[in-house]
Amino acid sequence: MKKVAWLCAALGSAAFAGFASAQSITSYDITDAARSGFGGWSHTYNGTIVDTGSFNADGYPFTRANYSGGSGTLNDGSQGTSHADTQLFANNTDARPVIRILLDGTYTVNDITLFSFDSGNSIPGAIASVEVEIGGQSAVFNTSEPTTNDELIDLTNSPLGNIPTNTIILRNFRHDGRPNGLPSMFCIGEIQVSGNAGGFNIRLSGQCPGQKTLSWSGAGSGQMGIIIGNGPGNYTLPGGPCSGTQLGLSGPGGLQLYNIIGTNGGQGQVTGSVGTGACGKWVQCIKTNDCSTSNATGPI
Repeated sequence: MKKVAWLCAALGSAAFAGFASAQSITSYDITDAARSGFGGWSHTYNGTIVDTGSFNADGYPFTRANYSGGSGTLNDGSQGTSHADTQLFANNTDARPVIRILLDGTYTVNDITLFSFDSGNSIPGAIASVEVEIGGQSAVFNTSEPTTNDELIDLTNSPLGNIPTNTIILRNFRHDGRPNGLPSMFCIGEIQVSGNAGGFNIRLSGQCPGQKTLSWSGAGSGQMGIIIGNGPGNYTLPGGPCSGTQLGLSGPGGLQLYNIIGTNGGQGQVTGSVGTGACGKWVQCIKTNDCSTSNATGPI
């Protein structure tokens, strides 16, 4: 247990789905979101919403808020059909939206599509460029529109497209300059990520409460810690050899180290009995030798 004392100290005291498509977004966070109702537009979000002030964009009042740990309009499977099911964003000195996307596994990303509806409305399709961050590296990408008002961000010829990740950050959205009188607004009805599975992946199967199996692949050799969190999040380890490593789990009080096990050369599984107290929680694994992390998955 000496090998993992740092992990126990960072996370607290010592209780786990096949691999899915790269198009599956498990949750997303938004910094500087505009609450539903802004400009008469509607969207949904089932995570935590914290209001951060009241402001104005292009003559329309809005309540700025931070969204965390949930899902909604941007990953509900619908590309949006009108202002009633598409999220409108304010983008000015009072609000600089940042969207953090959590995927269901680790992938290299080929492209990202920001869907919106086709209509006479002048806001859909108004995104000219966006900054993308993957694995701590970022670059600005011009968008293209393969279909009307759907914005494609192509990473295939970018260094970012070669980085295995389960987290994508989108920021610094730029309006395309069309003379619609609304230069502080853009909208998204759905986000879709296309890529190739790779890297360190985990999956869960079984019943909760009952017997649950945690399986993994792409873990390499060595040992890994199994971490349980109350849900998805972006907790950063505050100390120890892996200080600064960002998890896909909520913390710090909601995190627990369940066990340290060998990776069996990169692929394996462990089965155990799970009680009702663990049901609904999320799980992630971290390598003790290089601090690499798996996808975060759940609920247990």
